[in-house]
Amino acid sequence: MKQMTNGEAPQEFIDRIAAWFCQSFDDPYHNPRMAKSIGLYHLAGLVKEGAIVELGSYQGNGAVSLASGAQRSITVFTVDDFDHHVDWMGNEPNRADKALLLLNIRESGLHIKWIDSTAEQAVEGWRLPIGLLFWDTGDSTIHDSFQAWSKHLVSGGLFVMHDTDDRHFHSDEIEREALAAGWSLGPQYRTLYTVIKP
Repeated sequence: MKQMTNGEAPQEFIDRIAAWFCQSFDDPYHNPRMAKSIGLYHLAGLVKEGAIVELGSYQGNGAVSLASGAQRSITVFTVDDFDHHVDWMGNEPNRADKALLLLNIRESGLHIKWIDSTAEQAVEGWRLPIGLLFWDTGDSTIHDSFQAWSKHLVSGGLFVMHDTDDRHFHSDEIEREALAAGWSLGPQYRTLYTVIKP
């Protein structure tokens, strides 16, 4: 799997992520959340067609990072109902997180739309082509999400997985399944793993 290089991200973007999402770290500019944000920024820039969809919104870190790196014509949809799971770290998204998500979306001024739904419910009526699907729910739904959502990915579309560096969520199974179906391995950025649809 190819490791992405850090590359350059605009200082304005890095400053925003540090101020909005990394204040709990001793060094807001060098921490796992910042690394994830920069990785998403670069991955979003690879998308040439289709929407970008994030499964698992929390406070908007992923959505803002993706929308910051995406072409202006591309909309980022972030899906979360804030009422269905406790993630693997014990976090339980709540109304305060939802309020902060909506505030961050509004303040960002970016093309981000929140869908108040579980991933399982949202995919039932989904019709738009997807250029990048970012799985970040923090629970055990990765296989179901891959099966349900990947049919909407365009050829060359990216399925991106987070928090999978320790294989806690069986992303290795997703990789084996995707490769057997003719997919290829995509860029890796620390805890971000990707497979590319043929």
